[in-house]
Amino acid sequence: MTSDFLKAIAGRWEGRVSEGKRADASVQLDVDDMMLDYLLYSALQALLSDPGHDEQSSGPCPTNVRLLPLNMVDAFLPIYKANHPDPCTCENAQFRLLLLKFCSVFTRRGDPGPLRPPLSSLSLLRDRHGRRAMNWLENDTPSSSFGIPSLADPVLAPFEGPAGSPARLAQDRERTLAAPTRPSQPRALFGESRSVSLLDSLPLFMSVSACASHVMGDGMSITRPWMDLAVEYMVQATIEQYLVYGAQGGQALREAFAWGYNAHLVCDAGSEDAKVNSMFWGKDGDVVTAWKELRTRQLKAVCFPFLSSLLLPVLSEWNADVEKIIPPAHTDLRTHLANKAQEKPMGEFEARTVGFLCDVVENLPLPVLVQLERGQLEGWTREETTMLLESCGVRS
Repeated sequence: MTSDFLKAIAGRWEGRVSEGKRADASVQLDVDDMMLDYLLYSALQALLSDPGHDEQSSGPCPTNVRLLPLNMVDAFLPIYKANHPDPCTCENAQFRLLLLKFCSVFTRRGDPGPLRPPLSSLSLLRDRHGRRAMNWLENDTPSSSFGIPSLADPVLAPFEGPAGSPARLAQDRERTLAAPTRPSQPRALFGESRSVSLLDSLPLFMSVSACASHVMGDGMSITRPWMDLAVEYMVQATIEQYLVYGAQGGQALREAFAWGYNAHLVCDAGSEDAKVNSMFWGKDGDVVTAWKELRTRQLKAVCFPFLSSLLLPVLSEWNADVEKIIPPAHTDLRTHLANKAQEKPMGEFEARTVGFLCDVVENLPLPVLVQLERGQLEGWTREETTMLLESCGVRS
C-alpha cells in the first residue's frame, strides 16, 4: 500500500461526484476491486446481522434501510462490468460475491420482495441442479453400505405414495414451519414454486463451502462440525420437499443426498462441481469415509423405518440407531417426516447455518477500505494510517 495508491483511491471517489475526474487508468481496476470488496462486505453484514432490528434504535429497522447495502452492490456491479469486461481477479471479492448470492437466497428465501429470483430463473436453476444430481448418481458406485437407493429400490416405495389432501399438506406445512426460527426469515411464499427451497440452495451451499476451503486454506478445511451441518442441510431439504412443497416420488430425496466424493464423476476441470468433488476428497482421501458414514446414517434415519423385516439384517451395524427411529407399524411417511421435523427444528438449523456463514465472513481478510474506515491498516499503526489518509486529503 503506497501513498500514491491511496491518492488514486481518493481521486476515484472524487470522480464519482465531480464530472470528468477519475483515478489513473493504471490503478482503476485495483480501486474498483477495493470498492466492490467493500460493498460486498457491507451487504453481507446487513444480511447476516439480525435485520429485524436496527442497532441504533429499539424499533424495527425498515426493509429499505436494511437492503440499502445490497442495492448499492446491484448499482455498482453494472458499472464495474462495463469498466472491466473480464471477470473480477480479486479472489476475496469473487468469493464474497458467491457468498452474498447464497446468503441472499438462504436468509430471504420465502420473501416476496426484490431478493427473490424470478420463477423463470428458478426453473433453470432447478433443471441445472437436477442434471448435476443425475450426473452424480449415474456415476456413483452403489454398495450396500454407501450407495444412494435407486428409484426402483423398495426402500423408496413409501415416497411414491400420494401427497395427501390439500388440507393435510397445509397442516404438514404449518407444523414444519411452526418451529422457532430467526425473526427475520420471511415465510410468505413457503410452499409455492416461486419461493427458493432448501433443495434449490443446497448446491450453492456446497459451492460456498468448497470455495471457502480453497480461499482460506487450512483455516476452513472440512471438519466434523461442517459435515454435521451439511448432512443436516440435506435432511432439512428432504423434509421440506415432502412436507412443505408436497413432493412425490423418491427423486427429491435422491437429489438431496447426492453429495460426496465420486471417483467416476464427469465434469469440467475447474468447474464448481469439480471443486466440490475435490472438497469431499480432502487430503489424501481423508474426508471420504467419514462423510459417507455420516451421510448414510442420516439417509437410513429418513428411509429405513419403512424397510421390510427381510431387509433389516443388512443393517446389523446400525441396529441401535434403527431401533430408535423405527416408528410404529401404522405410522405413514408424512407422519414420520413430521416427527423428524420436530426432532430437528428448522429454526435451529437456520441459526446454525447463519453461524457458519458468520464464521466464514469473519475468517476472510477485512477489505482494505473497511480497515481504512476503522482507522488502521493491517501491519500499520493508527498514526501511520492517519498520516497516510491525511496525505490523500482525508481528515479524521
